[in-house]
Amino acid sequence: WPNAPKTEISLGSYLDGLSPGGLILRLLLSGGGGGVNDATYDVLSYGAGLSSDDVDTPSIEAITAPEGLDLWRIAMPSDGLTVREAIDPILRALGYALVMRRTADGRCVLGAVAIGAEYGDTSAGIIGDGDWLADDPPQWGSDDQIVNSIEISADYDTESEKYRSRTTINDQRSIGSLSGEVRVLPLELPGLELRRADWADAASTLALFRPLFSRIFNLYGAPTRTFRGSVGTGRGLRGEVGTVYAVSSPHLRDYSDGWGVSNVRALVRGSTIDLMGEGAQLDLVYYGTL
Repeated sequence: WPNAPKTEISLGSYLDGLSPGGLILRLLLSGGGGGVNDATYDVLSYGAGLSSDDVDTPSIEAITAPEGLDLWRIAMPSDGLTVREAIDPILRALGYALVMRRTADGRCVLGAVAIGAEYGDTSAGIIGDGDWLADDPPQWGSDDQIVNSIEISADYDTESEKYRSRTTINDQRSIGSLSGEVRVLPLELPGLELRRADWADAASTLALFRPLFSRIFNLYGAPTRTFRGSVGTGRGLRGEVGTVYAVSSPHLRDYSDGWGVSNVRALVRGSTIDLMGEGAQLDLVYYGTL
């Protein structure tokens, strides 16, 4: 191109019409293509380059999404968007996290777990009053990391490098309870192309994002109750992030004025194994609806 700035050509990848799990697996397992890392998903010129032995493929394939958020496309330049930057917004939008989990044969693999009150209809086990270690009894607290406004950017145009659609959704009840204080969660979704004829159609936008903002506002629109305590090492090893336990203890409090909880379902958000002592410390959150 005469009289034009120098042109640079680099490798890139374009993914279109993929399920969230399929897109994530292609980004994790691709390392140059050719099916070396995985016969099905190692198809891109670059990616995280993980082996199929390091990934819990079925758990990621099982990621579910409501209609409108079930098909994604993304263009990734090799020197621009990182794999984490591409995957993280998808997980946030759908209520999932990638965590290290231990298999039956003792291997650690990267897998997907669902995070949220809507996934708490079953529990992985019971932590009764007698299961807590006596030294330092379980403690309760509160988490005030509140989200009452979501700014969603979608319809990314690779030519102009700008988002064509920006939507702000507020939780007025939460904002009112905080005397007008707005706490914003920005969500940039470069892989989401809104399937509607008019980008200015507010009604269709609201319907499309309803599962997303309803879940986030339900979980983070108000302070949540937290539990922390030590349990036996075996139960701690099973307490992966995203695991739901049925918890009982007279030392804990729910959202009422009294003491004691019985078989309330709490979500594990952290687990620390004591390598020099006994047991494991679990950090759990109780939303009141689990």
